[in-house]
Amino acid sequence: MLYNQFYPFEVMALPYEYDALEPDISRFTMFFHYNEHYLPAVEKLNNMVRNVPYRQNCSLEQLTKSDDTALQHLAGNVFTHEMHFASLTDKMSAPSEHLLQRIERDHGTVENLLDEMKKAAAKIYGSGYVWLVINHAGILEIVITPNHETPDLRIYKPVYTLDLWEHGYYIDCRNNRDDYVDAAFRHINWEQIEENIRDRSIY
Repeated sequence: MLYNQFYPFEVMALPYEYDALEPDISRFTMFFHYNEHYLPAVEKLNNMVRNVPYRQNCSLEQLTKSDDTALQHLAGNVFTHEMHFASLTDKMSAPSEHLLQRIERDHGTVENLLDEMKKAAAKIYGSGYVWLVINHAGILEIVITPNHETPDLRIYKPVYTLDLWEHGYYIDCRNNRDDYVDAAFRHINWEQIEENIRDRSIY
């Protein structure tokens, strides 16, 4: 999917049409989210890395933990947006039997998992992300990060994220962020989650 990218970083095509998630997420939200927030971040990241040659050998994941704050922010911006867009789908999607067993083992039921993620979202004051990750014990764990920060990719393997920046929902839901979370949950790409779990190139 989006792992193991190196400079020059390529733009990820949106995996669905702008209006594909309507009425839950409008074409206007998706257009502005993708074109006005994600695309400029990719361009700025490439411009910054172009001017620092030794950074060109670093993967996108490595740059998310750069000691250069501006570079770390841009790399995180690109990584989080690509994971978010890939975490949504316009198709009917449900956990496979294998994924369902894993969810039940770690969280009881799918409903419990979604409820836990919604509670995690409520703990974010301002902007940030809710992540479903695999920890070193192989457990599906929920973590939250502020701004465009990622979980520590040396410790966690992200398999899903939900963007909670206001530009992702304010056009449609205003300040009713819970409505947006519920809408996004109706479009979870469970197949992508399972693909991310299986992808051994991530580590």
